[in-house]
Amino acid sequence: MSLAPENIGHLANLDDYQRAQAATSEILRVISKAASDPQPVFDLIAESATKLCGAEVCTVTRFDGEWVHLDAIFGSNLAGIQALRRTFPMQPSDAGGAARAIHQCAVIQIPDVRTDPHYKIQDAALSSGFRALVAVPMLREGRAIGAITVGRADAGLFSDMQVQLL
Repeated sequence: MSLAPENIGHLANLDDYQRAQAATSEILRVISKAASDPQPVFDLIAESATKLCGAEVCTVTRFDGEWVHLDAIFGSNLAGIQALRRTFPMQPSDAGGAARAIHQCAVIQIPDVRTDPHYKIQDAALSSGFRALVAVPMLREGRAIGAITVGRADAGLFSDMQVQLL
């Protein structure tokens, strides 16, 4: 989502706008310093998305045309982070949030991973402390090249504002 003034109406309030603007500014600052190493950018995106969405964990993944690879993860639960790391690489499919967003080239919301019959990494999700997730594909020329996925403890859909921020 562009954080241009005409899009402010999509954000819940001025505090949300200011938090999103600050996160965007910080990410752009890191991008300008990370010409040869994108890792700090991926790490900052994961941390910022987790905080902006009030979530437990965020992953930033990259798709190489065959496999989905984990490039960054942020969360407070070390055992859960390690469990999620073990699920990668994975092929695009409905088995995980990022893999599904890349496979379908669409924003994916799973209100409760425990009840989704196609989601296959429930144990890793629950270890990481999340039941609900939203996964947003990163696109280049209309094709998915990765995804940003955020997981939250409370079951249910993420707000339109949170999806737009991602």
